[in-house]
Amino acid sequence: MMIFKNTLCTNAFLFCGWAQGAAVKRGRGSDVCGRVKDAKANVNRTRMSASQQRREKVSLSRRTILTGAAAQIVLSPVARAIAEVSSSGRSSEQAVQAFREVTALQDLAFEFTNQMRFSDAEVLWSKIISMNESNAAAYSNRGNCRTSQAKFKEALDDFERAIQLAPEEPDSFLGKGVALEGLRDYEGALRAYKRSYELSLQRFGEKDVVALNNIGNAYGGMGDWQSAYEYYQKAASAESKFVFALANQALASYELGDDKKALQTMRFLTRKYPGFGDMHAATAMVLWEQGDQGGAETEWYKAVQADVRYEDVHWVQHIRRWPPRLVRILKRFRGLSHQDDA
Repeated sequence: MMIFKNTLCTNAFLFCGWAQGAAVKRGRGSDVCGRVKDAKANVNRTRMSASQQRREKVSLSRRTILTGAAAQIVLSPVARAIAEVSSSGRSSEQAVQAFREVTALQDLAFEFTNQMRFSDAEVLWSKIISMNESNAAAYSNRGNCRTSQAKFKEALDDFERAIQLAPEEPDSFLGKGVALEGLRDYEGALRAYKRSYELSLQRFGEKDVVALNNIGNAYGGMGDWQSAYEYYQKAASAESKFVFALANQALASYELGDDKKALQTMRFLTRKYPGFGDMHAATAMVLWEQGDQGGAETEWYKAVQADVRYEDVHWVQHIRRWPPRLVRILKRFRGLSHQDDA
């Protein structure tokens, strides 16, 4: 039984605050973690495994939280459980009992994850691994929990092990990319995301919009905002309800100097998702830069009501990772233009 519940979207982890609180544990994504129903539903979903999203045809606008469920079942669960245990001489009854125990632990781990009890979920995944050290999904899911706790090095070890056990599973590469982004290894993250996208295309014949979005994030981390914009655009075009890609596209547009298009997209998203703090905050910066102080203050109030972390310039710059132009405006807006925030 292999059930991958991966961190698909870096944003689900980074936004952990508007629709997730992923992610964005999630939640990549993602809703990602949120405080408003629409936004929340959106972010959670970005963390759902791409394979399950394809399988269930669930709208990307309905998220689950930093980690979503993705079912990759090669054999029927009971048949696989029996097959895994029969080689050790245990009876089929024992195999079924072992399967039930693992299933119960797995369900509880997913429940803890959706409650953002990542440390508790990590303990359960470790127990599941101790029962079967060849369970690639368990390593991948534990990696997601560790990523959500900013334990990036430990998470990377888990994803590497999952890839060794199931090298054709795209979600483990996706999780690996998120962990590498956390370690600021953007080139490594880019390679992992591209591999995840390739495997998804080979196995499912469909574009993985979360991988496309995360490729954009990696390019942004490298300072290549033109390439970042192009991948955000690809993701948003492939799935119009994938809010994170559209939001990131707006930020990249502004970085590249297309202020009008950026503001139009930001306005669209704040109207459609009133609790989307990221877009309210970005809109506030654009309006303030244009001299519309009243409009900026209104948008800023909505932003911090949705997610107080936007008051923390360091978080916006290094965790959410806004593009440089918006960060500079935010520092001036917050009266921190002379602060060393490197």
